[in-house]
Amino acid sequence: MKRLLLLFGVSLILLALYMDRQVPEHVVLHRARVVVISSLMNVIHTLMYIGETFFNYEYYHWLKFDFPIQPVMDNGDVKARNDVIADTPVRIYTPYSKTESSISPGILFFHGGGFCCLSIEGFYHDIAMDLANRTGSIVISVDYRLAPEYPHPVGLNDCFAVTKYVYEHSNQYGIDQNRLYISGWAKMLRVMALD
Repeated sequence: MKRLLLLFGVSLILLALYMDRQVPEHVVLHRARVVVISSLMNVIHTLMYIGETFFNYEYYHWLKFDFPIQPVMDNGDVKARNDVIADTPVRIYTPYSKTESSISPGILFFHGGGFCCLSIEGFYHDIAMDLANRTGSIVISVDYRLAPEYPHPVGLNDCFAVTKYVYEHSNQYGIDQNRLYISGWAKMLRVMALD
């Protein structure tokens, strides 16, 4: 119980520290949401690091937010379906504006979480759905394996395998190979760019 109270206290202090950060000037819409979501993600990441370093994994797993994959969804503008690419679960978002024979730009979307938490559900599902709707692109959201069950670089290898497969078989997904983009949250993209 004392550890849980300590964890709660540390999380409140971290939240207060992260909330004080400035939002970049180019973010015009929903500045308050950006501050809150960014702060919460930073707190979760820091708490997982503290949990892994100083405590047993029981606290670490409590913070994972590992949601089960949901069935096929549809919001009227974008159809989402679950699939498996290169032995990795993915969700493919296709705008209804895309016809069967047309070739569209493609976006490979990698969710955040530092290779150890979160999934393609919830917050990242909404982002991928909106990304497909606003860009008219086919978005493939990758649900790579997470640490500590799958230590680094397993999750990164999943991302590379999906990227390579989609690039080599882009026509199978109706994606223009010359307009295949990578998107996601900072840590994932930095590591992929370095490799």
